[in-house]
Amino acid sequence: MLALGVLLLCHPACNAGIPLSVEAGVGGNPARKELALPELPNDWMLFNRLAPLHDSGWFSWYNPESQGLLKEGKGSYAMKEVKVVKKEVVLEKNTYWSGRMVMIDAQKVQEALVMSYSYEWASQGKPAWDCTVRGGPHEGHVSKAQAERILKEWRVGS
Repeated sequence: MLALGVLLLCHPACNAGIPLSVEAGVGGNPARKELALPELPNDWMLFNRLAPLHDSGWFSWYNPESQGLLKEGKGSYAMKEVKVVKKEVVLEKNTYWSGRMVMIDAQKVQEALVMSYSYEWASQGKPAWDCTVRGGPHEGHVSKAQAERILKEWRVGS
């Protein structure tokens, strides 16, 4: 099933003039759904493309409602980052905000949970998830099950 997910994310259409940002973005949603990964909403904005157009790098999409929700003290699914190497999606990071600001190193930042899924690790039989909380009472690495409980506590859906 993992191989199918990677194949769907790297559909041959990548070579047929469809921008890599589309294939790694909403074009990858069928594979995400099959792997139970958070899908990329259609209305999110591509705000950072640190990649050549046709090969490798990072793509980042931002939830246009997250800043407003943060100002209201509400949690949100804030960002999706996708790492592409040689036209193959190898890693996805999903960032969630609790709606609270916390002090870290004398700076106010969003309390955040980052849930990363490595297609490479999964294909090697290793644990594919890496979850980390920045700030607040859950600070540090957490299991996927703990991360899901934190999202419920924050009232954030994926």
